[in-house]
Amino acid sequence: LIDGYRERQSGEKDQMILSSLGSTDQRMLIKSGGKIHFIEFSEIRWIEAFDYYVKVHTADRFFLVRESMKKMEVKLSPHNFIRIHKSSIINLDFIKELEPYFNGEYYVKLKEGEKLKLSRTYKKNLLGRLGM
Repeated sequence: LIDGYRERQSGEKDQMILSSLGSTDQRMLIKSGGKIHFIEFSEIRWIEAFDYYVKVHTADRFFLVRESMKKMEVKLSPHNFIRIHKSSIINLDFIKELEPYFNGEYYVKLKEGEKLKLSRTYKKNLLGRLGM
């Protein structure tokens, strides 16, 4: 188990990732408020770096997990996720469009309106996964 984190400002309970159950499973386990949530990978829209934690965003909430972006990237890569910035991993199923930004960078717009920066470092990898 990984140590939980108490978010004092919002009153959220301790939240921690327990495991991804193996590479063939389609969900991750997150403990939050004494409950263990089974989060389908298909429900995860995007993940952002947040200090020494990551925020796992779903449709109606986020989970604050003590995990590195690198470890999350490795766990999620077989499940239709890709890193687009040092601070962001997205679920490819939620991409709505790519919008040119500046100096070869783009914004990735997600279906629910989130707008995330695609850095030049990760651009080639994303375009390759999209078949472009």
